[in-house]
Amino acid sequence: MSFPLDDNFEELVNSFHFPSSSVLRSYMKTMGAIISGSAALALLHPGTFSPNDLDFYVLPNGYPLLLAFILNHEYVVEPDCDLCLAYK
Repeated sequence: MSFPLDDNFEELVNSFHFPSSSVLRSYMKTMGAIISGSAALALLHPGTFSPNDLDFYVLPNGYPLLLAFILNHEYVVEPDCDLCLAYK
């Protein structure tokens, strides 16, 4: 069974050059991750704008797997510098 958001998710995933929406969806389920920000809004309001980044919220135990997945697809992870202050 296909849902309208499935097509929107496929288009979003393709726009960020991931090879498969089903693979990303499977990883997200395993990691406890969700997409947020403008990408999430673009899923709900297709065709109104194109997000220029992809934000994930992930459970702490899923972070290493998400990081490996993202880096494996030749992305660069930019930390939120406001949060970096806690680690200095």
